[in-house]
Amino acid sequence: MGIIQLTPWTKNTDIHTPPTAEEKVRLYDERVRGFQLDVADSMMKGALIAWAGFASLAVVVSYFEAYEQHRSGVPSKSDSGKAFRRGVLDVFPTIGANDNQIDTLWERLRCGLYHNGVPHGYVVIGPDYQDALKYSATDDTWYINPEKVIGTLKEHHDRYVATLIPSSGAMARFARFFNHYWGLS
Repeated sequence: MGIIQLTPWTKNTDIHTPPTAEEKVRLYDERVRGFQLDVADSMMKGALIAWAGFASLAVVVSYFEAYEQHRSGVPSKSDSGKAFRRGVLDVFPTIGANDNQIDTLWERLRCGLYHNGVPHGYVVIGPDYQDALKYSATDDTWYINPEKVIGTLKEHHDRYVATLIPSSGAMARFARFFNHYWGLS
Protein backbone atom coordinates (compact mmCIF):
# COMPACT_ATOMS: atom_id res chain seq x y z
CA MET A 1 0.00 0.00 0.00
CA GLY A 2 2.76 2.53 0.57
CA ILE A 3 2.81 5.51 2.85
CA ILE A 4 -0.40 7.53 3.15
CA GLN A 5 -0.67 10.86 4.93
CA LEU A 6 -3.80 10.37 7.07
CA THR A 7 -3.64 13.76 8.78
CA PRO A 8 -1.21 16.68 8.57
CA TRP A 9 0.81 14.97 11.33
CA THR A 10 0.19 11.22 11.01
CA LYS A 11 0.95 8.65 8.32
CA ASN A 12 -0.51 5.17 8.08
CA THR A 13 2.86 3.80 9.20
CA ASP A 14 2.52 5.72 12.50
CA ILE A 15 -0.52 3.76 13.72
CA HIS A 16 -1.56 0.16 14.33
CA THR A 17 -3.71 -1.85 11.92
CA PRO A 18 -6.47 -1.64 12.96
CA PRO A 19 -5.94 1.54 14.98
CA THR A 20 -6.29 1.45 18.75
CA ALA A 21 -9.06 3.46 20.43
CA GLU A 22 -6.58 6.22 21.29
CA GLU A 23 -5.31 6.30 17.70
CA LYS A 24 -8.87 6.60 16.37
CA VAL A 25 -9.46 9.64 18.56
CA ARG A 26 -6.09 11.09 17.54
CA LEU A 27 -6.89 10.60 13.84
CA TYR A 28 -10.30 12.21 14.22
CA ASP A 29 -8.90 15.11 16.23
CA GLU A 30 -6.01 15.71 13.84
CA ARG A 31 -8.24 15.52 10.76
CA VAL A 32 -10.84 17.94 12.09
CA ARG A 33 -8.21 20.31 13.42
CA GLY A 34 -5.65 19.96 10.62
CA PHE A 35 -7.92 19.76 7.59
CA GLN A 36 -10.69 22.10 8.73
CA LEU A 37 -10.49 24.24 11.86
CA ASP A 38 -6.85 25.33 11.69
CA VAL A 39 -7.09 25.91 7.93
CA ALA A 40 -10.19 28.08 8.27
CA ASP A 41 -8.66 29.92 11.23
CA SER A 42 -5.50 30.63 9.22
CA MET A 43 -7.60 31.87 6.31
CA MET A 44 -9.35 34.36 8.58
CA LYS A 45 -6.26 35.49 10.47
CA GLY A 46 -4.25 35.99 7.32
CA ALA A 47 -7.22 37.30 5.35
CA LEU A 48 -5.68 39.08 2.40
CA ILE A 49 -9.10 39.00 0.77
CA ALA A 50 -11.95 40.88 2.40
CA TRP A 51 -14.43 38.04 1.87
CA ALA A 52 -12.29 35.15 3.11
CA GLY A 53 -15.15 34.47 5.53
CA PHE A 54 -17.22 32.60 2.94
CA ALA A 55 -14.24 30.45 1.99
CA SER A 56 -13.48 29.71 5.64
CA LEU A 57 -17.14 28.79 6.24
CA ALA A 58 -17.00 26.45 3.24
CA VAL A 59 -14.13 24.65 4.98
CA VAL A 60 -15.89 24.27 8.35
CA VAL A 61 -19.62 24.03 7.61
CA SER A 62 -19.40 20.24 7.33
CA TYR A 63 -18.29 20.15 10.99
CA PHE A 64 -21.88 20.10 12.26
CA GLU A 65 -22.98 16.99 10.38
CA ALA A 66 -19.67 15.17 10.78
CA TYR A 67 -19.61 15.87 14.51
CA GLU A 68 -23.18 14.64 14.93
CA GLN A 69 -22.39 11.39 13.12
CA HIS A 70 -19.43 10.74 15.41
CA ARG A 71 -21.37 11.84 18.52
CA SER A 72 -24.40 9.66 17.78
CA GLY A 73 -22.52 6.79 16.13
CA VAL A 74 -25.04 6.86 13.26
CA PRO A 75 -24.31 7.76 9.62
CA SER A 76 -26.52 10.59 8.37
CA LYS A 77 -27.15 8.97 4.97
CA SER A 78 -30.35 10.57 3.66
CA ASP A 79 -30.84 12.64 6.83
CA SER A 80 -27.92 15.02 6.48
CA GLY A 81 -30.12 18.05 7.17
CA LYS A 82 -31.29 16.52 10.42
CA ALA A 83 -27.72 15.65 11.45
CA PHE A 84 -26.61 19.18 10.54
CA ARG A 85 -29.42 20.64 12.70
CA ARG A 86 -28.51 18.45 15.68
CA GLY A 87 -24.86 19.43 15.32
CA VAL A 88 -25.71 23.14 15.16
CA LEU A 89 -27.89 22.85 18.27
CA ASP A 90 -25.15 21.04 20.16
CA VAL A 91 -22.49 23.60 19.21
CA PHE A 92 -24.81 26.58 19.69
CA PRO A 93 -27.36 25.47 22.33
CA THR A 94 -28.60 29.02 22.94
CA ILE A 95 -28.98 29.94 19.27
CA GLY A 96 -32.63 30.89 19.70
CA ALA A 97 -33.73 29.45 16.35
CA ASN A 98 -36.29 26.71 15.81
CA ASP A 99 -35.78 23.57 13.70
CA ASN A 100 -37.29 25.13 10.57
CA GLN A 101 -35.04 28.16 10.87
CA ILE A 102 -31.96 26.00 11.36
CA ASP A 103 -33.04 24.00 8.31
CA THR A 104 -32.81 27.25 6.31
CA LEU A 105 -29.20 27.57 7.48
CA TRP A 106 -28.55 24.05 6.16
CA GLU A 107 -30.21 24.87 2.84
CA ARG A 108 -28.74 28.33 2.41
CA LEU A 109 -25.24 27.99 3.82
CA ARG A 110 -24.26 24.33 3.76
CA CYS A 111 -26.06 23.34 0.53
CA GLY A 112 -25.42 26.70 -1.11
CA LEU A 113 -21.67 26.54 -0.50
CA TYR A 114 -21.32 22.86 -1.43
CA HIS A 115 -23.61 22.72 -4.44
CA ASN A 116 -23.26 26.23 -5.86
CA GLY A 117 -20.08 27.65 -4.34
CA VAL A 118 -21.99 30.52 -2.73
CA PRO A 119 -24.68 30.75 -0.07
CA HIS A 120 -28.25 30.67 -1.29
CA GLY A 121 -30.70 33.19 0.04
CA TYR A 122 -30.28 35.44 3.01
CA VAL A 123 -26.92 34.72 4.61
CA VAL A 124 -24.80 37.70 5.59
CA ILE A 125 -21.30 37.56 7.06
CA GLY A 126 -19.26 40.18 8.81
CA PRO A 127 -16.54 40.59 11.44
CA ASP A 128 -18.58 43.07 13.47
CA TYR A 129 -21.51 40.81 14.39
CA GLN A 130 -21.61 40.22 18.13
CA ASP A 131 -22.90 36.64 17.83
CA ALA A 132 -21.13 33.89 15.95
CA LEU A 133 -24.40 32.77 14.40
CA LYS A 134 -27.78 34.47 14.66
CA TYR A 135 -31.07 34.18 12.86
CA SER A 136 -33.33 37.21 12.43
CA ALA A 137 -36.97 36.32 11.87
CA THR A 138 -37.65 39.98 11.07
CA ASP A 139 -35.80 39.78 7.76
CA ASP A 140 -35.47 35.97 7.46
CA THR A 141 -31.68 36.32 7.44
CA TRP A 142 -28.76 34.50 9.04
CA TYR A 143 -26.02 36.79 10.33
CA ILE A 144 -22.65 35.09 10.74
CA ASN A 145 -19.32 36.19 12.18
CA PRO A 146 -16.94 33.60 10.62
CA GLU A 147 -14.10 34.22 13.11
CA LYS A 148 -16.43 33.64 16.04
CA VAL A 149 -17.92 30.54 14.40
CA ILE A 150 -14.45 29.08 13.94
CA GLY A 151 -13.44 29.93 17.52
CA THR A 152 -16.62 28.33 18.85
CA LEU A 153 -16.07 25.21 16.73
CA LYS A 154 -12.49 24.86 18.01
CA GLU A 155 -13.67 25.10 21.63
CA HIS A 156 -16.52 22.66 20.97
CA HIS A 157 -14.18 20.20 19.25
CA ASP A 158 -11.75 20.27 22.19
CA ARG A 159 -14.59 19.60 24.63
CA TYR A 160 -15.94 16.73 22.52
CA VAL A 161 -12.55 15.05 22.09
CA ALA A 162 -12.06 15.26 25.88
CA THR A 163 -15.20 13.12 26.34
CA LEU A 164 -13.75 10.31 24.25
CA ILE A 165 -12.24 8.22 27.00
CA PRO A 166 -12.15 4.43 26.93
CA SER A 167 -15.22 2.62 28.28
CA SER A 168 -17.47 5.69 27.93
CA GLY A 169 -20.73 5.76 26.03
CA ALA A 170 -19.39 8.66 23.98
CA MET A 171 -16.38 6.56 22.96
CA ALA A 172 -18.55 3.57 22.04
CA ARG A 173 -20.73 5.70 19.75
CA PHE A 174 -17.68 7.44 18.29
CA ALA A 175 -15.94 4.12 17.59
CA ARG A 176 -19.09 2.69 15.96
CA PHE A 177 -19.21 5.52 13.42
CA PHE A 178 -15.42 5.69 13.01
CA ASN A 179 -15.28 1.95 12.26
CA HIS A 180 -18.16 2.26 9.79
CA TYR A 181 -16.61 5.24 8.03
CA TRP A 182 -13.14 3.70 7.81
CA GLY A 183 -14.48 0.27 6.82
CA LEU A 184 -13.26 -1.38 10.01
CA SER A 185 -16.56 -2.94 11.11
